[in-house]
Amino acid sequence: CHRKLVGGQVDSQAFDLTICREVCDNFSDCNFTPITPPVAPKCAACVATKDHLGNIIAGNPKCFENLEADDEDIFWAACPSTDGSPFKPVCESSSYVQWEPNGRQTLTVTQGCFEVLREENNDLDVCNFETVTGGIQVRNCIKTCDPTGRGDECNRRNMEAVIAKQGIENSEITCRSCSANSTSSPAEIEYCRNVPSPIDPTGCPSWANRACFNVRDAVIKPDGDASPGDSDIAYHKGCSSFDFTEEDNDNVETTESVNCREYYDINAHRYTESCKETCNDNFCNEGEVKQPMKCFSCNYAWDDFGIAVGSGDPRCRNPRNFAPSDLTTCPEDKPYCFTEFEADWNQRGNQFHRVARGCTSHKSVEPPTKADNCETYLSNTNGQWSQKTCAVSCDSAVLGCNDNNDIYDLFSTSKVSRCHSCHLSERPGENIGVQDCDTNTHAGDSKTCEKYEDNGCYTAKNWHVEYGTELKEAYRGCSSFTQEEVNAPSCEDFVLGGAGGSSSSVYTTCREWCDNDRCNDQVIENPGPDLSVKCISCEAEMDFFGNITSGNHLCFEDGLGKEYEQSCDTNVGGGRVPYCSNDLEVDWLPNGRQVLRIKRGCKQQTEAQSYCNEGSRGPVMFKHCQEQCAAQQGEVCNRDTIEALLSKFDSGKNMMCRECYADATMGEEWMEYCRNQPSPEDQGHQCPKWANTGCFNVRVIENGEDIAYSKGCSSFEIEGTQCTQFTAPDGESASVSRNTCDASVTPFCNKGEVDEAICGGNGGDGGNNGNGGDGGNGGNGGDDGDDGNNASTFAFSGLLMLFTALLY
Repeated sequence: CHRKLVGGQVDSQAFDLTICREVCDNFSDCNFTPITPPVAPKCAACVATKDHLGNIIAGNPKCFENLEADDEDIFWAACPSTDGSPFKPVCESSSYVQWEPNGRQTLTVTQGCFEVLREENNDLDVCNFETVTGGIQVRNCIKTCDPTGRGDECNRRNMEAVIAKQGIENSEITCRSCSANSTSSPAEIEYCRNVPSPIDPTGCPSWANRACFNVRDAVIKPDGDASPGDSDIAYHKGCSSFDFTEEDNDNVETTESVNCREYYDINAHRYTESCKETCNDNFCNEGEVKQPMKCFSCNYAWDDFGIAVGSGDPRCRNPRNFAPSDLTTCPEDKPYCFTEFEADWNQRGNQFHRVARGCTSHKSVEPPTKADNCETYLSNTNGQWSQKTCAVSCDSAVLGCNDNNDIYDLFSTSKVSRCHSCHLSERPGENIGVQDCDTNTHAGDSKTCEKYEDNGCYTAKNWHVEYGTELKEAYRGCSSFTQEEVNAPSCEDFVLGGAGGSSSSVYTTCREWCDNDRCNDQVIENPGPDLSVKCISCEAEMDFFGNITSGNHLCFEDGLGKEYEQSCDTNVGGGRVPYCSNDLEVDWLPNGRQVLRIKRGCKQQTEAQSYCNEGSRGPVMFKHCQEQCAAQQGEVCNRDTIEALLSKFDSGKNMMCRECYADATMGEEWMEYCRNQPSPEDQGHQCPKWANTGCFNVRVIENGEDIAYSKGCSSFEIEGTQCTQFTAPDGESASVSRNTCDASVTPFCNKGEVDEAICGGNGGDGGNNGNGGDGGNGGNGGDDGDDGNNASTFAFSGLLMLFTALLY
């Protein structure tokens, strides 16, 4: 006998024929006996799929069971002939579990005839695990048998054992099970998101008893420009064939209990992220999967002509061009996405912009407003540098919530819609841009202003010298700044780097601003050299720790640039003329702190006043030095005199002191630390030249209770322990006991607690014009004071508001 396929042409069915031949010669008519064909091998054949809820998705439900020979619901398939081929038939039963990208788990079973090489084993019994492209996790278990020469289907009673191989033998775990997506009702979605009841309290099926799973499937980027919403989130819970916590599973993509990854839903045409979690206790898959925040992270800067400034990703301007694969997973301490937008009108005259996106720990107020979310900086020395920054954050359940430019609304005032737009940059030997941008009021094309630059139109021009040649730059465009945020019209001089990377040059920059469409048609002329009288102008304060408590730390340094120059008023009359002043004062405040203050700027006087004095104003001890110089055109005389002025406070001693401050608001532990011995003998830093006279130790007492301690480097030296009594801002009686010691003799000498001194009244006067007053003590007045109590009360009354801030 042999078998063959016949037919199978167009419109014709193919037949599997068994053809048998028999020859006999032992008697006449011997061929009357019917031929009995051999039994063809056959197998049970079926396919079926169900989900983790037990719903039949496709196929015959009986395919999941062991089969009986007389089961009429199953197709019994004869295996095709393999005569003359290198293959042989086998009956196969397989179970295939799949964790789909959207979070659903399914079981597919297959039975039928298959072919294997004749030399291969007929009896396979294996399971394979792998993760395939797209984040689909699968496990496939196969069992085969040889149907040759049998009268039945060898695979009809294999399926239940093959299915059980997907799970763990003797595992008993019970899980919560549900599914809800955009087609479900809001109540169903909320039910599955939280704590659904288990569908089968008797336990998980044999193919899904490794763990419980929990899935949150969220749309990241819908089709088109739509924004994802809560209806674009699906939830799945159930018994799991997979366990992320299995340490011996080398093929799992992660050993963490939560695994998130993006995929493209080809049916819905949208990007989605599925976060999958497994756990190993009964009913453990309750609640929502904690999905890590993911944000778009980038930065990009450009000028108002669209030219990139520096490096960056141009897609950051329009994040809709990003793909979900560009999302960055945020650390746990930065659970929000931010967008920050900045506009600058720089000292050369052009405006440029920067956008940054990423993860942040700061949650901004909702809804965002200019008052809460934006800051504007206008240079306080010359007004020729404006900067405006707005920042917003979001924590939407949808990933990548910083994928929009809504922040532009915080910049927009809709003042203008179009402005003249051009630029010119003269270089040695060549010009870049529109040649007559500086003189032709309508040079270049008018530009439609973006939302972030519709606050007005601007014109700017600068002149500078490079390699002996005077050059100019001109700019016209849309403005990101309102009238309140700019100083225009104005002209100022700056020292800047050359436009072509040459050494620094003095730039004269002039700016104009207007708020009508195409109004930026001004022609700006060179104002010529600046002949005004100028001084360095700034203020700052530094505490005894070296911390800047107000102002700019550079104010304490020599060599400040033009951005710190201030033009002085020369028309004051009365014989007064402008002087440049540097003023330094150290104060020892009632709360024990010593602070250094500096003030630099213009003063109008009849003559220069340079002096040093010291004394006390009530409970405040002070040292004060001032130097003034005549302000002149073309010379800033107080630019480089700070080091010399600080040296007037220098005692020349080399010392190191203990440093601390603690008050009652900081708690007992800090109070006790500072009261006793706040640092080891071998730690500390060199005292600054303005505070190297000694080490101080202070104890502040109110109503018999200690309320503050402080220790540090001192600008003052006193004999013994001095007590000053005063009335505190709350009306209570207070006193400060303080002493100093010489750390050049005994390093770190200011340890331990100050003994409470006996306080009487405290007289004193403020020194002036070089003659320091002498603070009285114990009821004795100062040199120019009245009796101690009266002098103290008089000196203190004018400082009451100051002490309110300093003491508390």
